[in-house]
Amino acid sequence: MRDKKIYIVLLIILVVFGALMYYLFGRDYHKNDSHEATIVTDNVVWSLNNNRWSTITNNTSLDSLNWKKYDIYVNHEKLGNYYLWKDNNIWRVFDDDKKAIYVDGEILGISSNYNISVSKTDVVDVNDNSIFRQILEDNDVSLSNSNYNSFTKIPLDFDKDGIIEEFYILSNVFSEDSTYYSLAFMLKNDRLYYIYKNISSGNGFNGCKPYYNSFLDIDGDSKDELILSCSSYSVNGQSNILYSFNGEKFDVVISS
Repeated sequence: MRDKKIYIVLLIILVVFGALMYYLFGRDYHKNDSHEATIVTDNVVWSLNNNRWSTITNNTSLDSLNWKKYDIYVNHEKLGNYYLWKDNNIWRVFDDDKKAIYVDGEILGISSNYNISVSKTDVVDVNDNSIFRQILEDNDVSLSNSNYNSFTKIPLDFDKDGIIEEFYILSNVFSEDSTYYSLAFMLKNDRLYYIYKNISSGNGFNGCKPYYNSFLDIDGDSKDELILSCSSYSVNGQSNILYSFNGEKFDVVISS
């Protein structure tokens, strides 16, 4: 009986000791194991800390990103690991000798404590009027509003299942049609998944023309997320949205 009590006391001591060690050291270990990342584009900077995304807008915080190294991608292709420096709201790229590197296209810069892969993609013009007509009819848009000025697709094995999905952009924004539309959608196994949809009446110059900025795996699950950028006319600027796909629909991770 006495031996049993000794075992119980020892067990309690071990449990208390284990709980104390986790409180002192274990929490810091898991905290340090969390993902941290900074994603820099021409128009927005996002930060991942403690598994939460936020937009960096404070000038002091933006200045702190200067002269740090990032994996740089331009037009969906990797340029290399270089320094970034913000000059009058424009991110400039520099090599190890602090010499400027000419960049022709949009910049995507990534700095992280874990691997973020970026997919190389190619944009293809679409000339299939049957898809165009079907999309307009499904969205109750008159075929008289047919002066689209952007109809493209990106073929990509988005979820790495061995099947190529197709990511479309269809828009007539900045035209003189009575109804303007901007549609971004994925075609997978003959099923349509909308990513972004804006259909409105009035002046098309008030609209926003979307395009696929980047496809990248931000959570290490071997399935891509995507950054959709949407350009507005003149001073209205550009919006940027990071999406993830849950198998049934696209969810917004962060937008700016």
